[in-house]
Amino acid sequence: MQSYGKAALVGSAGELEHAAAILHPKLGKPFRQAVGSGAAIIPSAKKRGGPGGPLTCPCILKMTPGSSPILMRWKYG
Repeated sequence: MQSYGKAALVGSAGELEHAAAILHPKLGKPFRQAVGSGAAIIPSAKKRGGPGGPLTCPCILKMTPGSSPILMRWKYG
């Protein structure tokens, strides 16, 4: 793996704080352990949307702190 990022999508009536609660304390440390460290921060994005909505995830090079994130977009559903 050369780059990483994280993103969460909550329902249209959901709270963005719930997405943040999953992304930061629950995912950050296990994520770093799984990818074998990494010098760069783990960029994140959260969004409110309906079923099948697009999700944009900022990805950054794993060993290049300070680099600009690349935005990747997925659509599920």
